[in-house]
Amino acid sequence: MQIGKIIVSSIATILVIATLSNKSPVIIISSLGAVAAVLMFVFQHTLISLVANIQLSSSNVIQLGDWVEMPQGNISGEVTDIALHTITIRNWDNTVSRVPTKNFITETYTNWQPMFSSGGRRIKRSFFIDQSSITFADGVLLERLKTVSPVKFAGLSAYLSTKMETLSDEQLIHHGITNLGLFRKYLLEYLKARDDIRNDMYLVVRQLSPTSEGLPIEVYCFTSKVFWSEYEDTQSEIFEYMYATARYFALGIYQKPSGIDMNNMMPKRTRHGGHALPADPPAGATLSACRTSSAAFRRA
Repeated sequence: MQIGKIIVSSIATILVIATLSNKSPVIIISSLGAVAAVLMFVFQHTLISLVANIQLSSSNVIQLGDWVEMPQGNISGEVTDIALHTITIRNWDNTVSRVPTKNFITETYTNWQPMFSSGGRRIKRSFFIDQSSITFADGVLLERLKTVSPVKFAGLSAYLSTKMETLSDEQLIHHGITNLGLFRKYLLEYLKARDDIRNDMYLVVRQLSPTSEGLPIEVYCFTSKVFWSEYEDTQSEIFEYMYATARYFALGIYQKPSGIDMNNMMPKRTRHGGHALPADPPAGATLSACRTSSAAFRRA
């Protein structure tokens, strides 16, 4: 709208000058070359914004209502106004940012609108497996998985039946079939069976490089729930289910020891000098015996 106003105003100004000076508009336009340098210097920001606005409009890369992110300015929100000089963005914390239009040509930004249009939003998150819990699968583990819940582990039923019928425990080890391998395959089948996971997009459950915190297992998939609250619910459901299911495969989810863990690993100590607490007196012990035990502890 503003671009059109500028063009109309420029043409009208030239026609008015030509009428008042009784000269052809062509002569007026040609005479403007002398002052073009001055005008460009004075209106350089307007001209740059004009060019940027034309480029954005012609390429259709940003529109009202788009969700954009600009890490340089800590901006993430919805485009509410596109003017000649600035683009107004209402951030998700309800603050407002005004960004020069030319910044969308010269700086990096992310437009999330194509994600909404595609109907698939990416889930990319990993969790850590305790590496000491990874073992070779045997018949006992396979039988337990089959009896826990046939419906829950339906994705593994055919696979497990084949392995149990054709391979002994020793052959399972030789074939490198582990409880973690079964868990990864189960997670993949579980994701494929969910109605809110896009099977026509990338769907991967993979290992990452091991770290001091455990072996990362990454889930990479796309959900049809593209809006924030639904997306977070879906992602939470998936990982909560994975955490709860890992124990059926004799796998441990790793986390750093907390204060309770450290307290359980260490023997009981007193607050005075770190001496061990005296043993409780046997049932029926006299008061003098208790005093003797207490005095011996203080001398220690």
